[in-house]
Amino acid sequence: MKLFVAALVLFFWASPAAFPSFEWEVDLGQAGIEINGVAAGDEAGFSVAMLNVNGDDYADLLIGAPHANGTGAAYLVYGKADFFAGGSIDLDNLGTGGVVINGEVQDDLLGRALASLGDLNADGKDDFLLGAPGFDGGMTDKGRCYLIYGRDDFTTSFDLADADLIIDGALDFEALGLSMGSAGNFGGAPNPKGIVIGAPFKDTLGLAAGAAYVVFWDSALSGTVAIDALVSQGKALAFTGNEVLENAGFSVAGGFDYNNDTFADLLIGVPGADYNSAFLGGRAYLVLGGDTSMSGTQDLDTLSGGTGGVAFDGASNFEQAGANVLGVENFIGNDDGFDDIVISAPLASPNGLYSGVVYVIHGSTATASPIDLGTIGPGGGTILLGAEAEDGKFSVHIGDLAIRNCIQVGRWVNDHGLADSHTGCTG
Repeated sequence: MKLFVAALVLFFWASPAAFPSFEWEVDLGQAGIEINGVAAGDEAGFSVAMLNVNGDDYADLLIGAPHANGTGAAYLVYGKADFFAGGSIDLDNLGTGGVVINGEVQDDLLGRALASLGDLNADGKDDFLLGAPGFDGGMTDKGRCYLIYGRDDFTTSFDLADADLIIDGALDFEALGLSMGSAGNFGGAPNPKGIVIGAPFKDTLGLAAGAAYVVFWDSALSGTVAIDALVSQGKALAFTGNEVLENAGFSVAGGFDYNNDTFADLLIGVPGADYNSAFLGGRAYLVLGGDTSMSGTQDLDTLSGGTGGVAFDGASNFEQAGANVLGVENFIGNDDGFDDIVISAPLASPNGLYSGVVYVIHGSTATASPIDLGTIGPGGGTILLGAEAEDGKFSVHIGDLAIRNCIQVGRWVNDHGLADSHTGCTG
């Protein structure tokens, strides 16, 4: 239940032949500051994000603890000039150095997922989204998401009843808010700002086939609204899985531009998919942005035939490609103007059972589909192999942090002149 904020993460290149590879090692006890959870089992650091919520000169940390207080919690920790001077921070003693946000009801799992959304309402402060996929609301695990605008007058705690927009799931067990992120300008000129939210256990075209939603941000949206109502009103798009237990939307990513056309694209993980003759091999769908003709509900399979998107299939049985996905800019010096994507397969077993694999695919204008992730070669991407048995399985337990540890380096938490990285460690 610790979160380490490291001042610098170093990468070392090796073996340029065949697949490029790298290894990294940081002594987290020496690299920066330690942020401690409140109690055993809270899982503080399960999800993390960076944002500038109060419009000052320093980025802030948003930390999820989905089992805190029985309801789940999220913690805002303010950045400052001497952030690294204290050695450690206890989340139960933030005082005026942050904000505590507790879930509404037992087993809500608030903080299981969270996201920085940038400055949606153009007030100079970043906004954020919190997920509570276990929220019931008269049903069972329908899920709920809270949109909260940044401000400079937060007190030391925040009541979720005061969230600026609340989005509810519509069906039992859909777990809306298990994954989330910014959708950027995916919707094109008519909808220049958006949010992407996963509901991986929703019954769509099959039992728990799952869905991912893009909600088009509008300053007029407020109160509490069901996600299906937003779709029917034309204020959101639904992207659905089509097979039983596919779990489309288990992971989502947005705000990146894979094909360099100025529109943000989406990446939707479907780890329960059976394609490429691989049972539970998993799949990730890249959905290209800017298509203003999209409306209502879209079957992901119809968007992966080379026009609206690309499907990336796991290479082996049980690897569950798509358990975690991410869009990144110029991964490890790939400065070609195209954003890259990352797809994890945590239960692949290249170096022992569940040692795990991470696929990095370079952005391009090519739309051939589907693509076998095992065939990625030099020029097209990089395959990162887990070193030991259970390495990938651990990444499932800590959500999407395993890959974010390496590549989500960001803005300023302090004024040391170094890009900072945040690392989540649970357990």
